[in-house]
Amino acid sequence: MDTTLMPMVHAHVESLVATVTFARPPVNALTEELIDELIQVVLEVGAADEVRAIVLVGSGGTFSAGFDIGALRRTPPEDVRGRNARLVARYGELGDCPKPVIAAIDGYALGGGLELALACDLRVVSVDAVVGLPEIGLGGVPGIGGMQRLSRQVGLGPAKRLVLTGERIGGDEAHRLGLSEFRAPSGGALDVARSVAEEIARHSPTAVSCARRAMNMGRDLGLSPALELDLIAVDVVARSPERHERLESYRGRRREGNGAATSPGCR
Repeated sequence: MDTTLMPMVHAHVESLVATVTFARPPVNALTEELIDELIQVVLEVGAADEVRAIVLVGSGGTFSAGFDIGALRRTPPEDVRGRNARLVARYGELGDCPKPVIAAIDGYALGGGLELALACDLRVVSVDAVVGLPEIGLGGVPGIGGMQRLSRQVGLGPAKRLVLTGERIGGDEAHRLGLSEFRAPSGGALDVARSVAEEIARHSPTAVSCARRAMNMGRDLGLSPALELDLIAVDVVARSPERHERLESYRGRRREGNGAATSPGCR
């Protein structure tokens, strides 16, 4: 299924995976309009029953080189905080999407483009990608959640390195720092991201949703209240038809294999 839901955004659904492509040639520079359209499409396809995971990719072999410089220059200083507050809220809506979102990073992921990738659940980076937060070189700071999300993703020291120097790093170094969860060959981020999404899509939608929600909500909590979220997830999953069906299916496979199957490690 192919759907052009917005002028700059295209969604293609296949094998329970939606690939959402955003296009603003030549380097997919972001604007408020593009971000609004992109988030709207992600939320719409994420609500579809035939979608269990979403891959987010920029067109033309590059993710996004960042926020449009012209738009930055045209914004009066007194309006910057309000604009960025809106953008932070929009990026935050990716966490409200009912399905996991995976960023496929080829080419450049700079500034607001990298901040967009950091707002996704998972990231795939190709070895020849170039990522960074270069705002400091323009007398600014990453303003769409990048400083806080990067610190949580890679740790405070590596995050300060990238933010305070404005350094651009390659895909291998980005993966080594923990900025991405998966590494892809040159130009191969989309293929790897789709493979990861298809693996997620094979699992119980209820279990995936509950696990994702518990981890997202518990990230900034103390251990005890976070563990309560795990117990809520366990309760919801235990009552789901999918849980019963998969346990019965596993039981049947064990019988066919004369009890040789190993435990999946989840009770």
